[in-house]
Amino acid sequence: MKFYNLIRRIPIIRPLLPLLIGTIIGHEINFPNTEATIAAVLLSLAFLFFISKTTDFVSRGILSALIWLSIGALNADLSKSADFDYFLENAKIVASIAEQVNERDDFLKIKLKLLQINDTSVGKQNWYIMLNLKKDSLTPHLDYGNKLFFVGNIAQIKNRGNPYEFDYQNFLHRKRIIAQTYISNNKFVVLKGFEGSAMQKWAYNARTFLLNQYIKQKIEDQNLAVLSALTLGYKEDLSQETKQQFSGTGAMHILAVSGLHVGIVYMIIAKILQILLGRRFPFLKFTILILTIWTFAIISGSSASVLRASLMISFVALATTFQRESNIYNTIILSSFFLILFNPSIIYEVGFQLSYLAVISIVWLVPIIENWWHPNNTIIKKIWSLLAVSIAAQLGTSPIALYYFHQFPNYFFITNLAVVPLAGYILTIAIIFLSISFIPFISNIIAYLLNLSVIILRFIVESIDSLPYSSTQFIPFSFIQIFIAYALIFIVFMFIQYKYYFLLRATMITLLLFGISLIGNKLTNAFQNRLVIYNSPPNAVYQIVNGSKYSTYTQVKDSTALFYVEQMIKNYAMHAHAGIQQNKHYFTENHGNEVNVYQFGKHKILFLKDDYFNQKKSNQLFELDYIVLNEGAEIKLENLQNLFKFKSIIFDSSVSSYKRKSWLSEATDLKIPVHDVKEQGAFILEF
Repeated sequence: MKFYNLIRRIPIIRPLLPLLIGTIIGHEINFPNTEATIAAVLLSLAFLFFISKTTDFVSRGILSALIWLSIGALNADLSKSADFDYFLENAKIVASIAEQVNERDDFLKIKLKLLQINDTSVGKQNWYIMLNLKKDSLTPHLDYGNKLFFVGNIAQIKNRGNPYEFDYQNFLHRKRIIAQTYISNNKFVVLKGFEGSAMQKWAYNARTFLLNQYIKQKIEDQNLAVLSALTLGYKEDLSQETKQQFSGTGAMHILAVSGLHVGIVYMIIAKILQILLGRRFPFLKFTILILTIWTFAIISGSSASVLRASLMISFVALATTFQRESNIYNTIILSSFFLILFNPSIIYEVGFQLSYLAVISIVWLVPIIENWWHPNNTIIKKIWSLLAVSIAAQLGTSPIALYYFHQFPNYFFITNLAVVPLAGYILTIAIIFLSISFIPFISNIIAYLLNLSVIILRFIVESIDSLPYSSTQFIPFSFIQIFIAYALIFIVFMFIQYKYYFLLRATMITLLLFGISLIGNKLTNAFQNRLVIYNSPPNAVYQIVNGSKYSTYTQVKDSTALFYVEQMIKNYAMHAHAGIQQNKHYFTENHGNEVNVYQFGKHKILFLKDDYFNQKKSNQLFELDYIVLNEGAEIKLENLQNLFKFKSIIFDSSVSSYKRKSWLSEATDLKIPVHDVKEQGAFILEF
């Protein structure tokens, strides 16, 4: 087959797949003894290398795959944080600030690298903790590399335990952030000395300097936030509304410095060097290009997509300099190969996955799509080429984007036709402005054009986002459906490219499997009945799911908090295939005038949020299954035992720390089973 021949011409693809599989194994399995594992792998490699000289091509391929699988597993295992069991109270901590601090926020979340715990050095463990600090006017200036001393509690990072929520604990653990601490303002001391990377310090200072050039030109608010994200990778000031607009229209990749931005920088610098040097001094041009690209990559934050593009461009530039032909697939795979070896946990980053899927799709699918139509008009031809790139990238990234984000930008082709060229124009003007920002009059004119361009960009995005049905949100998409969707895309385009008619049958089978997965999910949840009591402090949030419908009960009044609660509620409804909200109730505390006992199937539940039963007495115990206590409840648990016969008590997330401690102590004495949603996660009752 032609496709098989293509694979054989790309030898680097053969070690990449076992390396990738081995890396996943290394992350998911904890090997008992690292030193013994290293010794076993080295001995195995030596043995395999020895016997491979006497084996045939297929056997050598299998042995090579085993070697790279072992390397991937061992590399991932070594990259993981060592076990951390220092969850202490009033610990004396010395730590250094490991990332730039965004001092524009009132509440600071600072990544710290642990240096000492209770006067004991942590050595080379590379442990990080998250410091949560309330900022005020007395808070001293904090910068990357500062060393801090404070006394605080080292607490374990926990997820809230709500169904289908983002696994924040695992996300941070892969970044070696293994604990968190809270301290009051001015309860720490900034020590003398610097603890960090000089290059990283320079990168942060350079980005701050460049950001200040925008600020000096009176570029403000969300215009500044969008420009900073687009050109320098600084996204801290983007509002939730702006993020949603760019995400809903399919333009979020513009705000994340990516391969597109690196490619534009490369083309600008290459064009300038071509004009100045022509074909002379190829090695000098290569050196300038590489230094420029990697400087931009470091300043913009070194995201996975930027590293991918920078490595690819470096390989291409190297091949061009030494007049060697480069295979684009080899370049793509070789860059991913190095990134995985250097940082095994990068495979779990969404940016890494989306970046490589987008570029592979563009390289493979664009020529096929462009071949569907050959317009004669030059302008239409360029528009069609841009549209082909947009379609290819969307096809390549949609399945995994649907799995992570559960939304689809319906007008993505319009967005990319308008936004991508304008983003390239803005980046070009920004490079010119930052290069001549020291020249007063000319820089003022260019800054005005730059600000105007950002205003136009935001206007286009907002206009598309305001169109009817601009995006479809809360699309349920399972892990299995990712593979089915990619198999379908692969089979269809293989048929278009090579005309193998057996692929038509494969297409029908794949469509059938996708349909079965959709129907299976619907049938599985058609007769569901659930009560969910969420962990959403400081408010109580309840959800009742009946088949494809659900109702919400909440105390949330603040609009910002309500937005996140609705996202949480709809996220679970989406995964449960309950897409129709019947009712939304806002309840307040009652005061002695209501008995809230509800029947859920065979289960009776009392929702207590007042002092109604505080002085009540009864000669007969009323049978219940559960009692849900709200912050408004004023009662002793002993009184409840004198009134009701029940299985257990549930504390909803509105209950304050003071009441929780008091009730938990009383429940322990009375031997009453308790489900505390703040500690144990959401309570889910099937009925």
